[in-house]
Amino acid sequence: MLCLSQVSFPSLGTLDLTANRLSAVWTEGWQLPLLSRLNLSKNRALTALPEAGWAGMPRLRELHLSMCALSTLPPALAELTALRLLDVSGNLLASAPAELGELHALKDCDVSCNQLECLPSAWAGMTQLRRLNAENNRLTGLPREILDMHTLETIKIKGNPLTMKQLEGVDAYFQAQILKSQCPSKSAM
Repeated sequence: MLCLSQVSFPSLGTLDLTANRLSAVWTEGWQLPLLSRLNLSKNRALTALPEAGWAGMPRLRELHLSMCALSTLPPALAELTALRLLDVSGNLLASAPAELGELHALKDCDVSCNQLECLPSAWAGMTQLRRLNAENNRLTGLPREILDMHTLETIKIKGNPLTMKQLEGVDAYFQAQILKSQCPSKSAM
């Protein structure tokens, strides 16, 4: 367990703890005001994250948690209001907290290679999201609210048990949006 309770590193910008044998981390009491990048990837014994203490990293822009053994994510990650990149790929997540939709600055979200059956519609609150990677999960559809996000440039959903009917629904939705954007509305005439 990495226990750095009541730790203050006022100038630390990057903390890379990749490929260790961490089974737990404790963030409560951390005061890392300039930390912009935290990498805990490839800690195969890491099964859970702290429920609190994330507010002590107000400038965190990148959080890398890939290839751990996480089965849940704490809703308190929504306290990371400066977060631009969240990578939780290669874990054991069956669900993701709706509260992550409060990450308004997030641009890249990688939830690939988990066990997610759905994405919360509240994630539409990620108003700056450009890239969403949800490949190799158990998704059976995408919420309409996520499809409505105008900032999305890339959605990766290969390797999910999506049916042709569900994919046709997504395709039909995007076709309708393209037509709507190309045709002037009657009120504009």
